Amino acid sequence: MKTLFVGDLHLQQALILPKVAKVVAQEKIERVIFTGDYVDAYGQKNNSTLFLSALDLLKDFKEEHLKKGIEVINLVGNHDAPYMIDRRNHYTSEDPELILAIKQRLYGLGLQVAFQLDDYLVSHAGFNQDFEVEDWNFETMTEEEHKTKLYEYQTHVGYIRRGRFPYGSPIWSDFMETTLHTNPKYPTQVVGHTPQKAIQLGNIIGIDTFLNNYISEQGWQLIGNGDLLCYEEGQFKVIPTDWPSKATIKGLEKLFWPGE
Repeated sequence: MKTLFVGDLHLQQALILPKVAKVVAQEKIERVIFTGDYVDAYGQKNNSTLFLSALDLLKDFKEEHLKKGIEVINLVGNHDAPYMIDRRNHYTSEDPELILAIKQRLYGLGLQVAFQLDDYLVSHAGFNQDFEVEDWNFETMTEEEHKTKLYEYQTHVGYIRRGRFPYGSPIWSDFMETTLHTNPKYPTQVVGHTPQKAIQLGNIIGIDTFLNNYISEQGWQLIGNGDLLCYEEGQFKVIPTDWPSKATIKGLEKLFWPGE
């Protein structure tokens, strides 16, 4: 099955999803896997309109493609988990009503921790040597069954990400932790979470290419080039997009605002 991988969205659904849909149509994609972090962006903590519209756009994308017979898999990221387990973090919204609305929408997407695609394990951040893959990782999460387990993942942050553990969980593991201390049972993985300038093929493939940053007096800086990754019958193909453009900068200026 021809599969397309999409990295972290971070409230940029309005800009990214049309590019994904275009590639899906052009490449005749049969499955799309999003690696998580659908919410949170700098300066947008309580921008309820943006949070809800971004999640609704993702829901619409999923429903529209499912109707066309295209499978859509949504994995969970470390920015999604706090809303799902009722645990505020320094980067999450502080609005109780917004938090509840985000939580409902995230669970409604049918999130799961991991997906096995032939020899490749796909997750938000990767499975390093400290974490074994468990059956529940492949299940659609519900608050009743998975909240405690997700809490354990969300609070298990490695030293590199300023946590108190040697290595982070599958939603927190830094790319360096995943590559240098890979789970020996899963030597080949596809992950998001750690920003990448471009997709480089290898045993551990990082696809988080849509990150940006706002620098005062300089404006928006694009850290990644917006690459997407396609997989079919054991072969990967990196698909460039027109993300690195003035149009993207203008889109970000319209979508976000700097600071609060």
